[in-house]
Amino acid sequence: MLKLDAVNRLLGYAGLTPVSSLVLPHSRVPSAVALLDRHSRTVQGVGGGFWFNREVFDLSPDATDGHVYVPDDVLQLTVLDRSIKAVQRGRTLLDLASNTRVFTRKVKVRIIRLIPFDELPEAAADYISLCAALEFHRTIDGDTATRQEIEKDKAMAHARLEGENTRQSRENLHDGSYNLRRLRSASRNHGVIR
Repeated sequence: MLKLDAVNRLLGYAGLTPVSSLVLPHSRVPSAVALLDRHSRTVQGVGGGFWFNREVFDLSPDATDGHVYVPDDVLQLTVLDRSIKAVQRGRTLLDLASNTRVFTRKVKVRIIRLIPFDELPEAAADYISLCAALEFHRTIDGDTATRQEIEKDKAMAHARLEGENTRQSRENLHDGSYNLRRLRSASRNHGVIR
């Protein structure tokens, strides 16, 4: 779904005429875009992120000042290296143990990225646009029947997004089970459980 399509969805729920561009003058487009951007940021950053915006990698210190810079599109950052007690402060990492921003080695992190709306998977774009549509509808004092329709569509879109996240993340009770991992290991090691 393109951002233009999402904005037109918001306008449509409000009974307004769709637009052909987000840059043409229209009294409601700026507020619709702002709501869409805010809800996109909120939904994408909630919890541990989603399969499409969650990444694990090493951040390297800058060669000139030793600072570990955090990319601009990061919504959340978790340091995974247990030997380093560091947090994000502004656009760099801060080593809490030595109270410095200077690092001498790479830092393994998990990040949640803000993906541009036009690049989101359909399930995420659908849910985000419905979250924005509900708030947009409230700001224009829309009718109850339309609000209820948006709420119903939003609940279904949320279920689709969560289902797709589970499917794409390949999360299930069996794969996370310690005993099942031991049994699988035993089958690979000719019956010896380690």
